[in-house]
Amino acid sequence: MRGFELLDKMGLIAPAYVEAAAVQPKRRSPALLRWGAAAACLAVLGYGAAVFLPAQPGVDGPAVGSATDLPLLTLPESPGGGMGFEGLMAYDSSELVNNNPWSEELSLTTLPVFRNPITYETPFHMPVGIDPDAMRALLVDVAGRFGWEESELSVTDNAYDEGHKTALKEQMAQAGITDVPEEYFAPTRLTAKGDGVSIDVDLNGIAAVWFEPTLSLPEEYPLTRQASCEELTRTAQYLATTYADVLGMEQPVVNLDGGSYSFSGETSGYTLSFYEGAGSDTDRILAYNFRQVSFYGDDEGGLHLVRIREPDLSRKLGDYPIITADRARELLCQGYYLTTVPCEMPGEEFIRKVELVYRTGTEEECWMPYYRFWVEVDDVPAAADQDPDLKTFGAYYVPAVSQEYLTELPLWDGNFN
Repeated sequence: MRGFELLDKMGLIAPAYVEAAAVQPKRRSPALLRWGAAAACLAVLGYGAAVFLPAQPGVDGPAVGSATDLPLLTLPESPGGGMGFEGLMAYDSSELVNNNPWSEELSLTTLPVFRNPITYETPFHMPVGIDPDAMRALLVDVAGRFGWEESELSVTDNAYDEGHKTALKEQMAQAGITDVPEEYFAPTRLTAKGDGVSIDVDLNGIAAVWFEPTLSLPEEYPLTRQASCEELTRTAQYLATTYADVLGMEQPVVNLDGGSYSFSGETSGYTLSFYEGAGSDTDRILAYNFRQVSFYGDDEGGLHLVRIREPDLSRKLGDYPIITADRARELLCQGYYLTTVPCEMPGEEFIRKVELVYRTGTEEECWMPYYRFWVEVDDVPAAADQDPDLKTFGAYYVPAVSQEYLTELPLWDGNFN
């Protein structure tokens, strides 16, 4: 099979561009990875999502829901989606880096908001809005980046067979659901395999390309969890040239995201990704949040996974006015925020970093921008083997969309679900 002939080709990218991208976090507000293994440990303690209430007259906060030229937006009832809380550990916040293209110096006044095409219906939490044609198109596109023609693909899916469909319909009937849409049984994943490679595409527009056996990389370009930022910067330059067709970007920007530690003080390493650097500030922000291509190595440094994110952004609700980071900081200090951290925001003096991000969770009703504040917190339980010098940084979110376009603001009330 011709399969992966292009892996031997070299693309074109200016090394200076990659090197410049790698040092940008030094002059921008760096962002952080989500809580990793630590969240699983804290999950057993039963911490859930913070409760939030609508802003009420007389409360020291802005009016909400007064705009009419764009659809009003409703914030999620739970900012979590699971047990544990979103946090990071490091000896100093400066160790935690990424290459978020947003900075407080940008003079943005609006940002787009998108409706998530996938919704989940109860009582069986079935996904609605699946587009099999779009999944197939993404699979064909990704396969083409690796040199496969569509005619060469043997595609399978995870659709229910008739026996499972019948059994599920019977369960629904017992719950009082007799008119079951056929859409409930649409496949949520497509797979193509061949030549030691498999490509999986899911309903959320995420493609995973797995290599078995892993692809060897030159020794001087490590891709292990232990690799340093400097080593990964060199590796990024190699990947950007070798896999230029896979990236499919005019100006690839490197995003080394990480720097957090485990309880025992071992670094969790960095994720090496690329996003499109061409276009406007808004284009780069959207590319960073929605359309990254990430490379993952195994313990021996071989390339075993490439993940490509291409979610459906066709359901744009509009360009919404946004508040400044300073205004968001004021709201944070007044208690208007969403968080899964099991303690109240301790005060402005404990804010260590701020970045603008989209909450792109697969079950978010709308993908909208937020200011994410990383706050040093002490009122969280420590693991028995935790290094006492490690600090914990929790994530607190303030909607970036101007309040008159929100049905409510999240107001901390001191409780957790």
